[in-house]
Amino acid sequence: MTNATLEQLPPEVLHRIFDYCDDQTILLSIRGVCRQLRDVSSTYNRFELKYNLNKNWNYHALFHFLSPTCITSLIIDNTNYQNKSNLIPLSAMNILLTQFTQLRSLEFIDVQDSIIENIVSMISSGSLNALSIYGVKRHTNPQIISVAAKFNLQKFAVSSLKLSEIIVTSWPTNWRLTHLEIDVCHMYQYLSIVEQMPNLRTLVMKDCIVDVDLQMKVNVSSQQLKSLTITNCCAHLHELDLLLSTTPSLTHLELIFNEYVYDRALDGQRLEGILSTKVPLLQGFTLFFAYRYALNSRARLVGVKSLIAPFLTSFWLEEKHWHIACDHAFQTRMIRIYTTPIKRQYKIKSFSQQQREKIIDLFHFDQLEDILQYMPSRERQLYVRMQEKRLDDTSRVFSERRMRLITDSVRCKISSEDYICRLSQISFDASITKEALTTVDLSDSCIDDQSTQDLAAALEHDNTLLSLNLLRNRIGDAGAECLANALKSNTTLNTINLSSNRITDVGAQHLAKCLEHNTSLIILNLDHNIGPSCIAVETVLAMRTETTSTTLNMANACIGDVGVEILAKALRSNTTIITLNLSNNNIGDIGAEHLSSVLKQNTTLKAIDLSENLIEYAGARCLLDCLKYNTTLTALELHHNKSEYGLLAETVIKIRHDKTLTAINLSSNWFNTEDAQIIAVALCGNQILVSLKMSNTQIGCVGVQHLMEVLQRIPTFTKLDVSKSQIGNGGMQVLEHYLRDQMTLTTLNISNNDINDDGIKALAEALRVNKTLTQLDISSNQVTSNGAKYLTDSLKHNSTLTKLNISNNKIGTEGAQYFADVLETTNQLTELNVSNNQIENNGTKRLCNALQHNTSLTLLDLSSNTISLQGTRTLAAILKQNTTLTELHLRNSQVQNKGAEYLADALKSNTTLVTLNLQLNQIDDEGAKHFAGILGDNKVVIQFDFS
Repeated sequence: MTNATLEQLPPEVLHRIFDYCDDQTILLSIRGVCRQLRDVSSTYNRFELKYNLNKNWNYHALFHFLSPTCITSLIIDNTNYQNKSNLIPLSAMNILLTQFTQLRSLEFIDVQDSIIENIVSMISSGSLNALSIYGVKRHTNPQIISVAAKFNLQKFAVSSLKLSEIIVTSWPTNWRLTHLEIDVCHMYQYLSIVEQMPNLRTLVMKDCIVDVDLQMKVNVSSQQLKSLTITNCCAHLHELDLLLSTTPSLTHLELIFNEYVYDRALDGQRLEGILSTKVPLLQGFTLFFAYRYALNSRARLVGVKSLIAPFLTSFWLEEKHWHIACDHAFQTRMIRIYTTPIKRQYKIKSFSQQQREKIIDLFHFDQLEDILQYMPSRERQLYVRMQEKRLDDTSRVFSERRMRLITDSVRCKISSEDYICRLSQISFDASITKEALTTVDLSDSCIDDQSTQDLAAALEHDNTLLSLNLLRNRIGDAGAECLANALKSNTTLNTINLSSNRITDVGAQHLAKCLEHNTSLIILNLDHNIGPSCIAVETVLAMRTETTSTTLNMANACIGDVGVEILAKALRSNTTIITLNLSNNNIGDIGAEHLSSVLKQNTTLKAIDLSENLIEYAGARCLLDCLKYNTTLTALELHHNKSEYGLLAETVIKIRHDKTLTAINLSSNWFNTEDAQIIAVALCGNQILVSLKMSNTQIGCVGVQHLMEVLQRIPTFTKLDVSKSQIGNGGMQVLEHYLRDQMTLTTLNISNNDINDDGIKALAEALRVNKTLTQLDISSNQVTSNGAKYLTDSLKHNSTLTKLNISNNKIGTEGAQYFADVLETTNQLTELNVSNNQIENNGTKRLCNALQHNTSLTLLDLSSNTISLQGTRTLAAILKQNTTLTELHLRNSQVQNKGAEYLADALKSNTTLVTLNLQLNQIDDEGAKHFAGILGDNKVVIQFDFS
């Protein structure tokens, strides 16, 4: 028999094969193959005839080949029939209906009650044992039961029959129903059914409403019912527990839950407890549970991995061998839990465009009332009907974008078989499922952080997806973290669009971190997110792919400290970027610290622009410290930051690499001793520096020592300004040593350094032997007459110093006399400033008298001292004879109108004085008149202040 041909098979076997073929195949195909198959098909008496009004069949011709007595199953289908005035043209069948004497099954699809009653009345009652009525949108007339009472039915199915207590208790006595399909019933009706139908083995119902008043009063138990199917279950698990407690003998259970009722997932652990205790004999179990979650819901969305976890116990996998799957449709926000293989599909391809539009509206309702979970069963049914009615009553403007969201539904699916998440794409009519996806578009899908966790779980194991579009969603930092963790193990995805989401700097850091592990990602779009550092993540990825670029320009990007941190990590291993522009990026001290840590290791970067940022002292200090280790950086710009300390770092770089640098100005910065050492180190090797100005700093005496150790070896160095730098007497000790040996320094400014007479004594000792210094400024210190004595004594042995500023000290009249002696005996000083030194009349007079013998002094500043009328007369007398003095400053010296007269008279004969400063004295208009007559003839500039 194993090698037998089709013709050799016995008729009984062929008839069994025919049971799986439709009548057209048997009569029009198989019957014409050969005589033997024609004879066998002629004896076949289990034909199923489908009378479809959409097809123009010639039934008279059919019955020419086929006797009505061979038909055991008749289906009358009126679905989508357009001729509403004549729904069923029975004239063609009226005669034949009475001949269906062997008819066992009769099924109506979308046929009106009056037509059903007419047809049923024509069928003989001999053999019919199954009657099914499907597809009627309104409730079926209970009178149908009375009409069908003549049959000895074993199966009765009616999808829209509204049961009543009278009907349930008044089934035809000749019915021995083993299979019953009904609409929604109440719990008491269900109990009546299982109690009064002792032969019932299979029950299918749309739903069972568990009444509150009956929940604690159920004592009925059916031992005969073996199979129960609920096609639109709206019950909560505690209600289902009560329902199943009445049927302990069930071996098959199918639960299809209504997706509009629930706003959270099914409790798998509790379901296991119900099934194991209430229906212990259960062998076959089919489950389909779906719910849509609301946007901005207060309830936390549970990921598919957590949802499937309760179904991984030994009860499901080992004892029952039931495999459960869970999937998450992102665009429709639907989560489904079901047994595999899935039994329910969304087959709506025959819907019109208007119907699809209304379905979309259902797919996108944003929230279910929180009260649903506590709503009694009866009210839940009303709510469900209201939602389903929207398919017919809702009218909204059709949206192509919203249509697309459902047309290609992208899902994350996980099964208890392997516990691995996978991506799939299901078409609108569920006819096509793609699993090996290469491109997924989830833009404008309202995906938030909670939804992203399932997407990330699928990406973690995906090995086919190349491009993922998440444009304009609601993904924040938590979602970005989920994606980042998935990308650490994903090796195929190369393009992700995350623009226009809600990712801040925190999320950007997570994404940047994953790039340290992921090597496949090429394009990451983070435009229009919240975090300014997102652009840094994009840049890091671009740096990795563009391996030949030497310039990175991120000016005006506002990436901030976090962005710099992300960028800095990438620069650690980068070997191509030479020039980096980070100007105007809101970078502060933390960002500067990240860059400095990179510069300690990076040997490629040569130029960095950090101007116009927010870097303060601490950040500039970090950058300066890193220069101890970095020797390749040749340009660093730090101007227009919050601290001018960055100027030091700029200068250090410039000193190192600018071999033409001759002057350095680092004044007005809070540089300390360590900074001075850094500058000194940078100056090593410089042989052309001429001038160094570091006034108003905190370098102290040790800082001066660091500088002088290097400056003494520069042959061109001539000018040093360390005024107001806290060097004190200790600094003078250092300078004394170098002034003795330094044979190039010509100008020294040590003013405002808290130097007293001891420091001046050390300076004086150096001046005795120094042969190069020509200008010395020791103003604003603590010099008294003793210091003046040390200084003037040394000047008698010094022949090079020509300009001396000792203003704002306390040398007094006695000190003035010491300087008068020097002026009388030497002629090297050309400028002497002794202003504000508490010099009184005698001292002034002594200095004036010294001018009679001095022929070198061209500038004398006696401002802010006391010059009486007698002193003014003496000074005027000297001016008549002096031929070298060109500038005389008497500002704020108490000169009165009479003294002005003396000075004016002296200027009539003096031809060398160019500048006379008489500001802030006691001279008014009367005194000024004395100078009026001489201004035309004399070229002297006289400065008055009459305010």
